[in-house]
Amino acid sequence: MDLKKTSIIKETAVFLVFIGICFLVGFAGVHFYNEQMSDETAYVMNDYSTDFTDQKVHVIVLGADWCEACKATKKLLKKHKVNYIFIDVEKESHPLAKHVENSYPVILMRNIKINGYREELILRHLKLGS
Repeated sequence: MDLKKTSIIKETAVFLVFIGICFLVGFAGVHFYNEQMSDETAYVMNDYSTDFTDQKVHVIVLGADWCEACKATKKLLKKHKVNYIFIDVEKESHPLAKHVENSYPVILMRNIKINGYREELILRHLKLGS
């Protein structure tokens, strides 16, 4: 193997390790932030039923495509076959973006708004077991 190929392989390996570390740090940061949020800011009980125009939709997820916690939320909802819609509030101007305060995702159900990925809380309010 010549020097140029070796250099490219090393640079690629360093790049992949860097991307992996960034992913882990970002994911850990989101979970740390969610753990530090007090229960008072974790959710808000209210009537959000007017935000639901489709009666078949049970959950509205507000977030961004790059957000790992949003991806985890969507995966959880798919796993439990929950009818939901995802709105990327960074790509489109949407009236429901008013519910986003500090972090993604914001999960709207008819009677609760959940700030951040909180699996137990989501499942409890959907009346699902984990």
